[in-house]
Amino acid sequence: MKKLFFIPILLILMVLQVQAQLKSVKGKVHAFKDLPLNKIKVVAKKAKIEALTDSEGNFKIVCDKKDKLEFTGEGFQKVSQKLEGNETNITIKMILKTGSKSQEAAVNNGHVTEDDLLQSIESFPEYNFNYYNYPDVYTLIDKIYQNNYNISVHGNSVYVRKDYHSNFSRAPAIYIVDGKAALEIKDILPRNIETLKVIPDGSKIYGPRAIGGVVKISTLSK
Repeated sequence: MKKLFFIPILLILMVLQVQAQLKSVKGKVHAFKDLPLNKIKVVAKKAKIEALTDSEGNFKIVCDKKDKLEFTGEGFQKVSQKLEGNETNITIKMILKTGSKSQEAAVNNGHVTEDDLLQSIESFPEYNFNYYNYPDVYTLIDKIYQNNYNISVHGNSVYVRKDYHSNFSRAPAIYIVDGKAALEIKDILPRNIETLKVIPDGSKIYGPRAIGGVVKISTLSK
């Protein structure tokens, strides 16, 4: 009788332990500038649970606390993201693959309408860039502009010259993050960046301190 009594208790403890390792994560999946993606498959690799985004790009999934989520959709590059700490609300940007076949696949599989996709391609091409695979923001800038000899990264500073025949500015570029001046950008995670652009001379917009250039960043969490 004692053994039979302990079996239900053991089962309850096992269930509670499993539940303690799981959490609910919600978020939104989009492309370009706030273009919601429908029917994107979301897979929690450890928990082995799947979900789909709705017409507004929203999803909700139960997963392991230290799970890895994968986002896939026809015509788009696959995105993988590890969950860190108590992260329960995330935003994912997907990148449209090049070529007309990718556009057709995205439309034919119901991820987006043709009109909305064409409008985004025409109006916001700079948003269709993947920043996920870089360890830090300075490596990101260095790699993106590695063939641009007017931009140079030294440590935590970015130096710009107006053209190939001019000298690099003695003053490093200033940082503008989500429309506001920032002293440093080292803590910005590349996966949280939506757009990044280096401007050779931003003094007309941001004042004389921007004569050495501007690193303009828009984040997903703005």
